[in-house]
Amino acid sequence: MSLLTFRKVQKNIKTHGAPGMTPEQFTASMKLDEEVKMQPRRIRMKNIGYLTMFGFWYAGVVLFIMYRLRSDDLELLEKEAEERIRVGQYGTATASRKYE
Repeated sequence: MSLLTFRKVQKNIKTHGAPGMTPEQFTASMKLDEEVKMQPRRIRMKNIGYLTMFGFWYAGVVLFIMYRLRSDDLELLEKEAEERIRVGQYGTATASRKYE
């Protein structure tokens, strides 16, 4: 940028009593940021592989939980949970039978 262009721009900028920019500061303020470069192909493929592995693991866990919930008898699970609660309240399973 030429000094003449800098002077024209400086006249149009209202500084509100503050000193104006030097030509070096002005050109530095007009610079564009550096572009973000893509990662190398090897790193991108590795990241895609890890993301794919995580997706398969997550889907496997969800499918395993669905399988377990489908195959278990929910009434039996509820009875076992109630028994565990009773055992926890009275200390032993035989003690819970005394109070029934």
